[in-house]
Amino acid sequence: MSLSLGLGLCTRKLIYKTLRMMHNFSTTKYSLVSIKLDDKRFKLYTHYEGLQVIDEILLLGQYHLAYRLKPRVVIDVGAHIGIFTVSMAKHIKEVCNNGLIIAIEPVSINYNAMLNNIEINMVKDIVKPIRAAVASKEDYIEVEWIGVRERVKTVTMNRLIEIVKEKGYNYIDLVKIDIEGAELEILTNNNKWLEYVRAIVMELHPDVYGIEGIKSIAKALKEKGFEIKHIKKRLVQN
Repeated sequence: MSLSLGLGLCTRKLIYKTLRMMHNFSTTKYSLVSIKLDDKRFKLYTHYEGLQVIDEILLLGQYHLAYRLKPRVVIDVGAHIGIFTVSMAKHIKEVCNNGLIIAIEPVSINYNAMLNNIEINMVKDIVKPIRAAVASKEDYIEVEWIGVRERVKTVTMNRLIEIVKEKGYNYIDLVKIDIEGAELEILTNNNKWLEYVRAIVMELHPDVYGIEGIKSIAKALKEKGFEIKHIKKRLVQN
């Protein structure tokens, strides 16, 4: 299946609806989607739920300002099927020639798709995938996604900083976070790792932890010297 993100919104929705129907009859639950965005092409293994994420990240430009930072070392927390990881890895190779992305994803259906996406987009040399959930302490937790519950290990951001240093880097240019509300814990507890990070781009979930949670996150970031900016989604022009 080939998709062009220059297509109109109604056309894309029709294509995505068709893909979801195809997934219902698929034995593997994955489809290989070819995407053209500007002068870049991507091939992505995705399940039906991943189609929305493709739309958000590539079409709505959910993290578009991240690319302007021209990062070389990135941690992708909540990497899902690797859409941001792959796109950023291509950007790093184009701008910096080499670098490092650590991509963290706990859910097996997403993680397995991400491994394939890293491979087919030829960015394996700069991406280190880790199947785990990020938390403020190392342990095991249960996660649920698309009706499946799994027990997975947790890894701390401080440990990820150690891995970055083991790879020969002393700081992280960018951390991208999308972990459905768990960002409150890692940003406000055991957060020495923030001292090694130059920029963070993330989704907040006030429906999970309320306005007080947002205030706690803002306070923790400001205490570490970060400035906070609200980023509006933008639609990639047709």
